[in-house]
Amino acid sequence: MLIPAPGSPCGYPCASARSLVQSATFGGLAPASHFALIPVVPGSTGPPLRLASHLRKQIGPIPSSTFPNLLTDIMKLDTLEKLLIHELKDLASAEAQLIDALPKMARAAHHPELREAFENHHRETRTHLDRLHTLFEGTAFSPGGHRCVAMAGLIDEAGQMIRGDAEDEVRDAGLVAAAQKIEHYEIAGYGTVAALADKLGMQEIAATLRETLEEEALADRTLTRLAERVLNFKAMIS
Repeated sequence: MLIPAPGSPCGYPCASARSLVQSATFGGLAPASHFALIPVVPGSTGPPLRLASHLRKQIGPIPSSTFPNLLTDIMKLDTLEKLLIHELKDLASAEAQLIDALPKMARAAHHPELREAFENHHRETRTHLDRLHTLFEGTAFSPGGHRCVAMAGLIDEAGQMIRGDAEDEVRDAGLVAAAQKIEHYEIAGYGTVAALADKLGMQEIAATLRETLEEEALADRTLTRLAERVLNFKAMIS
């Protein structure tokens, strides 16, 4: 199967839509370098050990003789376990990008409650990324080496709202819209990986992922209440 080079035109004027299409196109078969090998950590305990032992059982060890090819070959997603790893890496990239974006959104927010919501979620997002990194401990995979192009597009749209010519109150409403697109993407992502972990019998991993899922959903509800109670009205009369 031939895969178009990243950056190929896809005809979508919307940055987030274009990125979502690219994520679906290039996410199905990820370059093997996206599954970078790291040493297995001895003595790991808890959920990470369950993930590590499950992956070793289902995927098996990778012979050292194949290692030179891993950086250039396309890694086939031929098991549900590998799909789970791929989706976890995508979320790790998404969270890392969001950590950089949220302070900019907070600085652009005019209403103090919106600014506070972004600052609070920035702290939560750091915790979410730490949880994802912990899940990779003891496995033969690294959370790095992959870029979530869907999140990149969503953040680009938020940046356009920040830089655009807008009244402060209208920009606040637009920032809520941009932030909720991001939250809905993360809610879909965490719901997916939690379901995959459940199917694979990794209930502790699924519980950890659902903890983050609930926090993402709460952040989304906070933005909805803020918009409905204050921001949309202020934008309407500005």
